[in-house]
Amino acid sequence: ILNIGGGKGRLLNEFYCRTRATEEEARASVRDWLLGNLRAWERFSPVLRHGYAPIFGAYTEMRYGSTVSPHCEVDYRYFLDMQFNLLANDPAFAGISCTGVWGTNYSDIELKDWTFRLFRHYCVEGQRTMLSNEFGLRYRPGHLKNCDFAKELDGWSVSGDVRAARVEGFGLESELRGGKNMPSIGDTFAELGAGAAISQKATGLTSGKRYLLEFKTFSPDEARAHLKRDRVTHVDVSLKGGKVDDGCVTAKPRHRPKTKTGATVTDNHVEFTADTPEVEVSFRAPSGESIGINSISLRISLLRAQ
Repeated sequence: ILNIGGGKGRLLNEFYCRTRATEEEARASVRDWLLGNLRAWERFSPVLRHGYAPIFGAYTEMRYGSTVSPHCEVDYRYFLDMQFNLLANDPAFAGISCTGVWGTNYSDIELKDWTFRLFRHYCVEGQRTMLSNEFGLRYRPGHLKNCDFAKELDGWSVSGDVRAARVEGFGLESELRGGKNMPSIGDTFAELGAGAAISQKATGLTSGKRYLLEFKTFSPDEARAHLKRDRVTHVDVSLKGGKVDDGCVTAKPRHRPKTKTGATVTDNHVEFTADTPEVEVSFRAPSGESIGINSISLRISLLRAQ
């Protein structure tokens, strides 16, 4: 590729880094992978650096997304910023040809917008500071706790028939989360009986700002039976202290997993404006069906209100 390119050949090396439980673990994982790979290529050809182009994952929706962002309490925008920031600051990457991302067709408009903000910040303006610092983003926003119910129902108030449940392999097979290094992420969830509800007070919000609330729903019985049905499962969402933006509630059934086992999962997306610094987030199952819920994410929106 490089030899026949007349000096213009580029080797696009894809790095689909996965989030980790802590920011420190995430930084170490990204650095070890990228540097180890670059050094391996340089042992093969010392001149390769001039055509080297690390490509990062920018896909967080539907069937592909959870493979790079398995930790629902992590803001993936911050994690992607970390990867660009490493290229901008580590001397090992001085002189590389370019960088980029793959998968914006599988990302929401928030991540599309953020990706091109990163390109401008690092690749056009030549900045070396974390762009996330300018917008107050954090690796773990921390507005809600125990969002995957790994600690059962700790931190959640319950009403009606609610219990903590677990299906081994569900997170990997049905939600396509984790991988060989983190196989149990997504196996735990809250099971809401018909008409039952859970709630938690989200903290640290800014009045007047828009936020994104995302979560996954599914049938607990179908999860246990590994039954695939292309249908939408939903819960009623209420936000005490916040106002849901018109037309900003969506529910999409996840594409059927490639694996032979696994159930169909619905991706839910709600945008709202916080009226107060604390907003009580409540989920209620419909009257005629029990619902499983996990992978709850709450983060600030950076898009301007239209």
